[in-house]
Amino acid sequence: MRLLAPSIAATALALLGCASATPKQTITSNEPMLAKWTGAFQPTQQRSGALQVSGQNKAAGNITMTTADGSLQRMRASLTVSTSLSNVSQLRWAVLPGRCGSGDLPLIGFEQFPLIEVSANGRGTAEGDLPIQLDGNGSYHANVYNGGQQIDNVVTCANLKYEAVAPK
Repeated sequence: MRLLAPSIAATALALLGCASATPKQTITSNEPMLAKWTGAFQPTQQRSGALQVSGQNKAAGNITMTTADGSLQRMRASLTVSTSLSNVSQLRWAVLPGRCGSGDLPLIGFEQFPLIEVSANGRGTAEGDLPIQLDGNGSYHANVYNGGQQIDNVVTCANLKYEAVAPK
């Protein structure tokens, strides 16, 4: 029993020495977390009111939206799309409540979203600040439109996923 007590004491001292050698780091910041929304554009089923064979639009890409300039009332949007278009054109896009396929109206007017400039290879990009605020508990999606602003004109859609990001 006497041999056990010194070894326990030595072990305890060694553990205390290790604990004090690695101080705990506490990071504190008065800055609020930034909001970030991301989504991947997926091909959508072509829709038409007419009775006809429907196909799938060939489009893909991604979208990222973050709070702009630390303001929760403005979002910085950046998106890229790859389409089957073979001519230089412009596409409209918008952020809407709910998930892909819903027929809701955009959060702000279509004219406030920057146009997607599509090149001859079918790829397009758009960037800009938007006067919108997205709720971290809400559900949103982004539609890309060709030739109109109805659900029949949706080329591709991305459900947006929220994450809080520490400020840089």
